[in-house]
Amino acid sequence: MKLDNSPLSKILFGSLLCLILSLPALAAASEKDVTVAIEKKQFALAIKQADSILASDPRNFSALYLKAHCLKELHRWAEAGKTLDVLNTITPKSEESKKARIFISVEILYELKNYPALIRACDEAIARVPAAQAFNYHLLKIDAIARTLGRQRTIKELQALDLKKLPKSFLPMVQTWYVRMGSLEDALKVVEMRCPGSKSASCYYEKASILCALNRKSEALRACALGAKTTDHDATWDALAKLKTRIETAPLLIQLVDYGTFGVPSPEVSELTKKAVDMSLRSDNEDALAVLNRALELEPWNASVLLNRSLILEKLGKYDKALADAETVLAYHPGYFNAYDRLQRVYDRAKKYQDELKVLNAMIQLFPTDQFSLIHRGEVYIELHQPEKALADLNHAQQLGPSHNELWNAKGAACAALGRFGESANCYTETLRSPLQDPYKAKILVLRSDAYRKLGKFDLAAADKAKAEELNRSLFDDTPFQVRAKQH
Repeated sequence: MKLDNSPLSKILFGSLLCLILSLPALAAASEKDVTVAIEKKQFALAIKQADSILASDPRNFSALYLKAHCLKELHRWAEAGKTLDVLNTITPKSEESKKARIFISVEILYELKNYPALIRACDEAIARVPAAQAFNYHLLKIDAIARTLGRQRTIKELQALDLKKLPKSFLPMVQTWYVRMGSLEDALKVVEMRCPGSKSASCYYEKASILCALNRKSEALRACALGAKTTDHDATWDALAKLKTRIETAPLLIQLVDYGTFGVPSPEVSELTKKAVDMSLRSDNEDALAVLNRALELEPWNASVLLNRSLILEKLGKYDKALADAETVLAYHPGYFNAYDRLQRVYDRAKKYQDELKVLNAMIQLFPTDQFSLIHRGEVYIELHQPEKALADLNHAQQLGPSHNELWNAKGAACAALGRFGESANCYTETLRSPLQDPYKAKILVLRSDAYRKLGKFDLAAADKAKAEELNRSLFDDTPFQVRAKQH
């Protein structure tokens, strides 16, 4: 757990120097040097100096505490854990020393994933710090309980919190925990405490999403309307407008829930996810996978991280594992559109078109006005040699929104499969009106050339073939278009 400028860092370790000064005085002459070395962030030197003290006095509380602190700063967690074990066998002589030991125990135990011991340490901390500071330890304790003792115990611990005394900055985290545990009524109570007076549309978006999950349409629409009136029209405002439209048209509100918007993931998970995405953009997918695995150790329920890992696994050709991650998200959050979308893309990449069709049927049943789902189903029907159904879907998609190259390309293929080569050529012409990269443009030219040839327009067919060859010569050497191109 990285603690730099977070509230927890300030509470646990901001007063480290004061704690050091309050500890019993060390006996050796080099003891002052340990403190000086820590102040200068010379932690390796401080460890050596503390060891020299412990060589003659193995149960020196101050030296053990300072050594544990230095090992923590150097992220040498296994050694820090062993030092902490010895420290915990010694009875501190002052209340400040007890607090110092508890504070450092919390961080070391968290990093060592020793959750039972962490729960006990948090209980000790909660009993010794002011109420305003205790909430940090409550949340750490809840995290540990969720990882070890299950859903019901986690919800019980959350319900024990006094939300009226809880700092407002902590409410989104409590709300997030309730959603993760599936306790949506409790999550709604928390978000209702946040929304009055809120200037951010995101708060109302979260409320509307929770109300959708509870299938309470009129209240969800009211939350959208209130969010639209916020003075701070942040990036969420547009998403809120889109959600309102979907609420008005979707047959099942529960399927609209965007589980990526409930509160904010931990800073560490956010940073790991961003790092993995950047790695993937550089095609460092194996490294990106390792980073996302670490993020899921911290938040195994995080839908966004699971779906990102599914994408990375798909890129690595590990389709079964990619599908498993998307299905895990659907198991936690039935009807989550992004999870269906991920399943569809993996099945498409794996060329499992019958399975892809089942997913697309479910998506279109839930979101009958989603243009891209209709386009993708049309493309699948083409692969399954059902061009009539493909063309019906693509014509429907064309009525729902602006036509773009993916739609025109699929429609051109459907018309060609039906022997309607004039319409096919026209669709490919519309595709070519969009700015396309040369390799893709060359493929479309070959397809239009084929349509022209079937119409007997050999001059136009030859011209398209020549342009395609100029744009991408390899297209005629090692692709499925090779035979077709040679026929010209």
